[in-house]
Amino acid sequence: MLPKKSFSWWLIFLVAGIHIWWVSDVRIYRHETRTAPIESDGLGYYMYLPSAFIYHDFDPSFVGTMPEYKESFKPLPYIFHLSPHSGKRVNKYTPGLAVIWTPFFLGAHLLAAPLGYEANGFTIPYRVALLVAALAFHMLGFFYLRKTLLSYFQEKVTVAVMLVIGLGTNLLYYTLQDPTMPHVYSFTLVMMMVYHCIEWHKQGKWADMGLMALAAGFMVLIRPINGLYLLFPLLYGISSIADFGRKARHVGSHWKQLALGIGIGMITLSPMFIYWKEIAGSWLYISYTDEGFLWDQPEWIKVLFSYQKGWLVYTPIMLLAFAGIFWIDRYAKGWLIPLLVFFPLNLYLISSWWSWWYGGGFGMRALIEAMAPLSISVGAFFAWAFEQRWRAILAGTFTFLCINLNLLQSYQFFKVYIHWSGTTKKSYWAAFGRFYIPPDEQQRIIHEYAQEPDHEARLGKFRAKKAQQE
Repeated sequence: MLPKKSFSWWLIFLVAGIHIWWVSDVRIYRHETRTAPIESDGLGYYMYLPSAFIYHDFDPSFVGTMPEYKESFKPLPYIFHLSPHSGKRVNKYTPGLAVIWTPFFLGAHLLAAPLGYEANGFTIPYRVALLVAALAFHMLGFFYLRKTLLSYFQEKVTVAVMLVIGLGTNLLYYTLQDPTMPHVYSFTLVMMMVYHCIEWHKQGKWADMGLMALAAGFMVLIRPINGLYLLFPLLYGISSIADFGRKARHVGSHWKQLALGIGIGMITLSPMFIYWKEIAGSWLYISYTDEGFLWDQPEWIKVLFSYQKGWLVYTPIMLLAFAGIFWIDRYAKGWLIPLLVFFPLNLYLISSWWSWWYGGGFGMRALIEAMAPLSISVGAFFAWAFEQRWRAILAGTFTFLCINLNLLQSYQFFKVYIHWSGTTKKSYWAAFGRFYIPPDEQQRIIHEYAQEPDHEARLGKFRAKKAQQE
């Protein structure tokens, strides 16, 4: 007999089941001639594994000899560059995902030959292993999401928020269709860090400090820009000036645990420093040599509202997070200040990147990680809404519509009814709400109505500013 569990517990597995059903017939995992999902940014994150375990060479040239990549592989200008210190080709992506993927990669490597595939690091078993890794981390993320929400809210609120994040946002797409992108992993690690931060402040246990530091270390190892999420351990529980003193006393009384946490974090980050030293020739290295931020030209309105990639256009359900801010202090005390400090800074950081649309992809992928802490604000909204029947009906209706919109638009993006980076008002509304679009009309929407962003113009602005500073 199965142990009795709440619905939110089984919802973790239900959402995972929906994911497995969705991808069970997806062609990219069943055709040997395809390179997905080991392509684009994902290829850069993945390259460490075959380099270390199969080819014993961190130079990327071996990939270009493979039939699947002969036509499409162009690693030198996009993923790799020559280090001015060592003269070697350096991967601009950090090795965090590769470290996480290692057990999945090794499992695929052991199974490839017995299953009749070449054990070269790029055949179907390796690609499927990356999908399994994404699904596993998605489940882990929802395990921590559930535990965090239940710290503050009732079961029905927890279920509502899990449905919002699991089915109403582009986290779904990046788990299933782009599993080599870092976002599902970052979301999970931020969620893990947040939960153990809460528990450490409650009980001061060594285990919570260790796991919080481990999550934080991997979070930064995957994407150094994720270091901004360290604001949450620093600011959690701060609601007034007096709270600073209380927090300082708590941290001071657990200084040994803090030292352990810093040590764990540094050990977790060590693969990045070792790679930079051995390949780039320096312990500290800026791997994005010809890309960067335009600090005086943030495109935050476009990040939030544009047809091209607007977060609230493609993920309108996250409007609930903004609404929840008004009630968060009532239901989740200690979170108002951290969220009010973090989100504007994060939005400024994201919108200042030269490619504010973040290449080809569905919706504003750079804000997926932010949904981890914002889930608490969404919970505050539902806690308020469920206090009265009419509020609950309105909230439920809005949530239902947004979830269906996200599922439909995820499908549309997969079918290339929505342009990967150049959606315009005209192309958006031409495809809106349509499950099927005839091929000739689809071509018109994608190639006539949509418009590719001017990469060179935006990048040129960054390069001009960089030249002025030099």
